[in-house]
Amino acid sequence: MTRYTERHASIDSPGTRRLAAEIQILRRRDPGLDGTVTAIRSGGNDTLRALIASAQHGDTDAAATAIWALLPRLTAIVMSRQPTPRWREAMDDYLTLAYLTLIDVDVTAPPNFLSDKLVARARRRYERAEHRDVTEHRDTDALSREEARQPSVEDEALARLAWHDLADAVRGGAVSPEGWSTLVRVRFQIAPGEASARERQAAHRAMRNLSAWMCLAA
Repeated sequence: MTRYTERHASIDSPGTRRLAAEIQILRRRDPGLDGTVTAIRSGGNDTLRALIASAQHGDTDAAATAIWALLPRLTAIVMSRQPTPRWREAMDDYLTLAYLTLIDVDVTAPPNFLSDKLVARARRRYERAEHRDVTEHRDTDALSREEARQPSVEDEALARLAWHDLADAVRGGAVSPEGWSTLVRVRFQIAPGEASARERQAAHRAMRNLSAWMCLAA
């Protein structure tokens, strides 16, 4: 399941295999890619911010490079916090959440500790989703139970998407960046019941459009 390299341990999953294959293609087009990745892993947050800014404008190559640069840290989190049988599934979830974090982060803010911020936000989103799965069946008031049940189908659809599918959906116009931002906030950043009616409607619309896009792309 794991492959140890000179730099770090890796988790062999469908997402990491596809990401590695994409990086190999990008290396042939951009001989400086490894230098960019090394700079980011060495604390080059200005370089990371430039990639993220491009990713937020639909550059999936920039998104792949940024996620590749963050991969060792994401892998370390999975290995330290998840039981071994869950590594592969959790790794692909982290790749998806890392992409969501990339397109959601404010690139106009100072880049200090940007990589730390991205990794921490991806971890919090993963753990919030895990916590939601555990708590959605607890005995709460009727409204909270209804809100906990409502996103279950949407969560399943979201879980089926790898990060590159999300990138393609945004790039293809299936979901606007603003729609993704609202969806991410409602699903991962706030507790059930805290979203406004307008936010819930916008998130539902984004998921509906995404589900239609998935059916057409299948």
